[in-house]
Amino acid sequence: MSTTTSQNFDQTIHSLISKLVPSQRFMIYGCYGYTGELIVKLVRDCGLLKKVVLAGRNRSSLEDMLKRLKIDKSEVEYQVFSLDQDSEVIDEQVRKVDLVLLVAGPFVITSKAMVESCLRCGAHYLDITGEAPVFQSILENDTVKKQACEKDIILMPGVGFDVVPTDCLSKKLEEEFSSRFGKEKTTQPNAQLELAINVGSTAVQTSRGTTKSAINMLRQGTWGFPERVNGVIQPMPRVVKEFPFYKNGQTATQPVTCVSVPWGDIATAYVSTGVPNVRVYFSSSKNAATVAKIMNIWLFNFLFFLFFNLPFVVPLMFKLIDWFMPKGPEENPESRVHIYGELFHRDNPATYKVCGRAQAKAGYLFTADSALLIALKILTKTGLKKHSGCLTPSLAFGADFLNEIDGCKVEIVEEE
Repeated sequence: MSTTTSQNFDQTIHSLISKLVPSQRFMIYGCYGYTGELIVKLVRDCGLLKKVVLAGRNRSSLEDMLKRLKIDKSEVEYQVFSLDQDSEVIDEQVRKVDLVLLVAGPFVITSKAMVESCLRCGAHYLDITGEAPVFQSILENDTVKKQACEKDIILMPGVGFDVVPTDCLSKKLEEEFSSRFGKEKTTQPNAQLELAINVGSTAVQTSRGTTKSAINMLRQGTWGFPERVNGVIQPMPRVVKEFPFYKNGQTATQPVTCVSVPWGDIATAYVSTGVPNVRVYFSSSKNAATVAKIMNIWLFNFLFFLFFNLPFVVPLMFKLIDWFMPKGPEENPESRVHIYGELFHRDNPATYKVCGRAQAKAGYLFTADSALLIALKILTKTGLKKHSGCLTPSLAFGADFLNEIDGCKVEIVEEE
């Protein structure tokens, strides 16, 4: 196992591996991207290569990854096919496995074909998306939900850093709020869930793929960033707010400035908790917060929209990313991302309010651990609260699932 994982996590993974049926296998599609390679490395270190099918659309990229990781071609099955091909071609490969982990984005483009294939073939589906439209197309699609239950499979988008830590915190807050004030209070129109993510200075770097996805979201974020309002996702003015963050059991010495962002929880938290109003924030510099406020002015927003939709702008930015940006960040296994959450009634927060915090390791390392752990737990039917359907991580495993991952925790705190 990797030196970045703790002994307890190592034992958990190996315990799950021992429960696998000899015939069980799973596919990692898009395995040669930055995140995919981290997952494959973890699979290799676990001795799981005979249990996986590595797949993607580019043979040379896939074989180059095998060379980098010193994996002989005879040690693992790998397949080359595109999600643009006929459904029969995709189904031929998906039928070989019990579960597919999709790590090839942008997921708004790739997920549909793979979800449909998994439904036809009866394979579980996981991905590491953070894109709200993808979550909605699966978690809020009655037809897809019905088909998943009929096929007795689980479809679970977002098994990485977005959205596992925040989803577990959302569920933890909802359970505590329900315990104190009654379940019906969590779904009332004035119930508001707010999550703030403090990435700090060590975890803010992104991979090429994540950066491109962010640019695509900026391109689409014309009149503000989306949030959940009265049960519906809609664009709203950007919000700047300060939050306390808990580090090593203590609150931060100064509140941290944060700006609202289109994080995946605007889709998933509503499904997990039923809270009708959800907003997510990222820590920000004072200057960036000022820019966010300026962007709420109609004229600046319009100019922003025009710039990002000029035909040459996004393709040029993508080229620059490929030329000058490293494939992914060198994350410190010891660095931690801190998350603060509040669930309250907007018209009476003094009476109806609970607070919580979560901690996770840096995003890409977390995603590798989380994705593999979830895949193994689903394959072995370990710790599942529901065994089929379209699920979020917390609906499948409970709010405390985050505590099973190395260096992570989720808990309720009293407001300072």
